[in-house]
Amino acid sequence: MITAIGAWARQLTVPGAHSIALLYAFDSMTRAALVTVIPLEVFRVLGSARDMSLLFAATGWGGILASLLIPTLIRRFPARQVYIGAAIMMTLVPVLLAASMTVSIALAILFRAFAGICLLNTLNLFITAYIPRQQLTRTEPLRYFYAATAWTLGPVIGGSLLQFVGPLAAYGFGFVCGLAFILYFLSVGFDYDVTRLRDAAPPGNPLRYLPRFFRQKRLVLAWLINIGYEAWWVVLFVFGPVYIRARGGGEAEASLLTSAASAVLFSTLGMGWLARRIGLRRFMVGWFLFGAVATLAAGLIPGSYRFVGLMLFLGAFMGVALDATGWVPFLRAVRPRERPEMTLVFTLYRDVAMLSTTIFFSLLLSVAPLESVFVTIGIVLLACAWLARWIPRGM
Repeated sequence: MITAIGAWARQLTVPGAHSIALLYAFDSMTRAALVTVIPLEVFRVLGSARDMSLLFAATGWGGILASLLIPTLIRRFPARQVYIGAAIMMTLVPVLLAASMTVSIALAILFRAFAGICLLNTLNLFITAYIPRQQLTRTEPLRYFYAATAWTLGPVIGGSLLQFVGPLAAYGFGFVCGLAFILYFLSVGFDYDVTRLRDAAPPGNPLRYLPRFFRQKRLVLAWLINIGYEAWWVVLFVFGPVYIRARGGGEAEASLLTSAASAVLFSTLGMGWLARRIGLRRFMVGWFLFGAVATLAAGLIPGSYRFVGLMLFLGAFMGVALDATGWVPFLRAVRPRERPEMTLVFTLYRDVAMLSTTIFFSLLLSVAPLESVFVTIGIVLLACAWLARWIPRGM
């Protein structure tokens, strides 16, 4: 037993599947600490869900434009340095939020968006360097399993500090998480050089790859599916806390929803096993349908914040199931030599989901109540279930 624990601990100190998973957990904790705090504070400062949605949409455009610089950064600087820079930027987010001004809050959300894209892209380069392609279906669920603790504890700690201590305590917690993230990364010898791979080429301008990406049906299918479930997560994290408040809950209850939904991440290893057992296509179609029913119930059936929280918690099983497997269609379809550029194009699904969701719902909330947000996203999940029918049988 002691020998096994020692062997596992050693895997956390050298580049590999477990250290990459733990690094992702540190990254997740830095973001999770403020995931409930940010929408609640933005709502407090701006005073309406519509204006909050508009602010997220505006800063999202800035994040997308800034993300186009990532290939240039990777080409001119080692990926290790790019990753550290993005981690520092993420750590500065709570500092900007502490100023509690519209401009500083907008800049914080912009930093968070760009740093998140940058961290995800460089992390995928580390995965390319250290994880064999054939092991992706096993290591991807492991990464989300490691992040489960962060997404379970981070939101409830941040939200509780916001309600019972004050905003500065919540921001301080987020800052400390960011420092721990940076220190762990520096302690492990992660590095990446695209010339290591025999068939790799230096990253180029991702705009050149847009036509090539969208000519490949399997890549487009993977992209649309990921947009669908990512849009659901946007609704949960941006509008969920405000919806809980509207139904009678407080900051602690809103953060408890986020933490409870995130705790479902502990099921990721089981989700990976189930996907391999029944096939990725049936797995995704089934979970999209399940999530649609739960989300539609939250929007259509009158009830207290407890009922809404329960329905969204059940919907989180869909989100986690697809988080654990959603990248697999892309990773199995993309050519290794195109992976850096294609990954950057593919990861735009996060920004597209954020932008399309926040822009559309800022318009919808001008003429409809908050419940309409959850009804609409439930219909989107039904459409994604139909799309998932086209996933190749062999996956």
